[in-house]
Amino acid sequence: MAHPTTKQARQAASPDDRDPRAPVIAPPQLVRRRSPTQSALSFGLFAALVSIAICATVYFFTGSIPDSAAGWALQVGLPFLVPLMVAPMLTIGMFRATHDLHERTRQLEEEVTARRRAEERLAVLAAVDDLTQVLNRREFFSRAQSLAQNARQPMVVAILDLDNFKLLNDTSGHSAGDDVLRRYGAMLRDETRPERAAVIGRPGGEGFGVILPGRTVDPGSAAIAVFESIRRATERLGRQVTSSIGVSDWHPPEDSIDAALGRADGALYRAKQQGRNNVQIVRRDDHPHGVPSDGSPVSRR
Repeated sequence: MAHPTTKQARQAASPDDRDPRAPVIAPPQLVRRRSPTQSALSFGLFAALVSIAICATVYFFTGSIPDSAAGWALQVGLPFLVPLMVAPMLTIGMFRATHDLHERTRQLEEEVTARRRAEERLAVLAAVDDLTQVLNRREFFSRAQSLAQNARQPMVVAILDLDNFKLLNDTSGHSAGDDVLRRYGAMLRDETRPERAAVIGRPGGEGFGVILPGRTVDPGSAAIAVFESIRRATERLGRQVTSSIGVSDWHPPEDSIDAALGRADGALYRAKQQGRNNVQIVRRDDHPHGVPSDGSPVSRR
């Protein structure tokens, strides 16, 4: 299969295009700061009050009593004259300092934002398949392991495979195959959107995996309705592409994800044998010792 282009990789890394159920790094909480003008005025007022307090303290302890009107004017007016002379210089210095601090804080905020966006892009690249925008193999099994550890109810596991995909690649080229895979991944996300806890991944090749927590494989159940809807939606992708789907129940923790996927893969093989473009169901009780297999992967015909 053709490797995605650089433009496709950038699109895959975009936070707006990623799987909405993928983890998102929370943005940092920045402290609200005061404006430089507010800080300078506050400092000027503080300097004036301190100056008045110092002058009043000196007059009180020295017992200075003026003997003329000029003395009284100087003694009473001095606490107000000192701030008028000193505070403007201090205020200008404070204003410059707070302005520089404001600019530096703004730069730091921009750096934090840029770093957060870079971390989000890295998280997307680490967890999501570039082409299909569903979870890659490692993240898919990581989510499955997390579900198994916290399981309190049965789940449904499915393997989905595009029929005649190799023929499509051989006749129309790998770019056409990539386009189908890309649109198939988008369709899977749309069709499973009502299942908010659904886990969609690409364990390998053209096969896709889906986990629906809290669902059963009973005929007519919500899970089977979802997979039938996916099968019908695949037909609308064009290029005569259809989808075969194998579905199994999953009962962790005593039932491993590998065993459940093995049963689903066996059901998928049966769907291929029965003409493709259908959904086949297998239950754990039907194969308590596993699904017989010849050890080879399902034929991608």
